[in-house]
Amino acid sequence: MNGSNRTRGRSSSSRPRGPRRGNSSTSETGRQNPNSNSPLDKIVRWFKGLFKTKALQAPINSARLYIGNLSYDTAENDLREYFSKVGAVKVAEIIWDRNSNRSKGFAFVEMESLDDAKKAACTFHEKEFMGRKLIVSGAKSEGERKSRD
Repeated sequence: MNGSNRTRGRSSSSRPRGPRRGNSSTSETGRQNPNSNSPLDKIVRWFKGLFKTKALQAPINSARLYIGNLSYDTAENDLREYFSKVGAVKVAEIIWDRNSNRSKGFAFVEMESLDDAKKAACTFHEKEFMGRKLIVSGAKSEGERKSRD
């Protein structure tokens, strides 16, 4: 054998292959292409959209809201001013750690009315405030919380 029939340095099975052809909904990596416009892909995206939620939120049954993921630098006046954009604020209360005397990163805001509270939750949930995305949901009443005994 003179070696003329051999491939140079590699076998034919280890040749680099080009992108897959014939399937427009997958990319070169084999992952689903989110911009594909095939009818099946459109249906799948629509169906997934039905079950997509921003986050698990407690229902808003009172004017008192839970505000989570706060910056530790947030002051009660900052919260009051921010939430007053959608309605009158009765009380803005940041929860503090007794030992470190530092914010725990969450607060409660009580709006004047239930409608204002719902509007605030819709407006500010997952919106950036002082460099962090807020979590805004209905606050649980005293009876709903688990006891710490």
